[in-house]
Amino acid sequence: MAVAGAKIGTVAGAAVGIETGPGAALTGLIGGIIFGTAGYFGADWVADHIDEN
Repeated sequence: MAVAGAKIGTVAGAAVGIETGPGAALTGLIGGIIFGTAGYFGADWVADHIDEN
């Protein structure tokens, strides 16, 4: 789930950022980190609720 979030965030960050140059890479990187983290913690939260041992 974290990988999917990172991919979505990278594309979204690059799309809303500066269209060319290092700005596009930077906004893509930031988006990937943010959405990847959200995907990781979201999947962890769901897993805790599925298997409550």
